[in-house]
Amino acid sequence: MITHPELFNHYILGSPSFWYDNKAMFQLESNYAKSNKAMKAQVYMYIGCEEGNMVKEMLAVEDQLKSRNYQGLSIQSKVLAGLSHHSAFAVLLTYGLQKALPKQSKDN
Repeated sequence: MITHPELFNHYILGSPSFWYDNKAMFQLESNYAKSNKAMKAQVYMYIGCEEGNMVKEMLAVEDQLKSRNYQGLSIQSKVLAGLSHHSAFAVLLTYGLQKALPKQSKDN
């Protein structure tokens, strides 16, 4: 999404580890923002409410991305009640795919 934005239009981020490598994603995005005003992406982020500091980090990334007002960026996040890192995957994948995939008519 940041280093190769031409690859995809939709992103489902499940229990993202934005803390990894001293929060490297925050710096990557900051560098991207210096020379880009657009980010053509629909981003859906999900995390279990029991994932500790990862919840705070995911919401911070959402806030940072929204603060840029990138043209073409749509971002939504959801903290999944009662779920942990191990139990959130099936739920977040289902939610993400329902958002990212176009609805099919009954004729198809």
